[in-house]
Amino acid sequence: MDAEPDERLAARSRDGDLAAFNALVERYERAVFNLCYRILGHQQAAEDAAQEAFLSAYRAIHGFAGGNVRSWLLRIAAN
Repeated sequence: MDAEPDERLAARSRDGDLAAFNALVERYERAVFNLCYRILGHQQAAEDAAQEAFLSAYRAIHGFAGGNVRSWLLRIAAN
């Protein structure tokens, strides 16, 4: 079975489907953590920043108008 596309998971997340958002988290948690670690240089700080990035993304998912989900999440993490 093929993985559900990011765009579909994002649309389901906007509709309030927490499982869909969790699937995005599982798909991109390593990339977000790695970016945070490269920026902060400390594992615990990177873990905290990655968690905050995903919380911010969850709060902002209604504003996601489409495009590349990975890039959107990494931009949130970098900010």
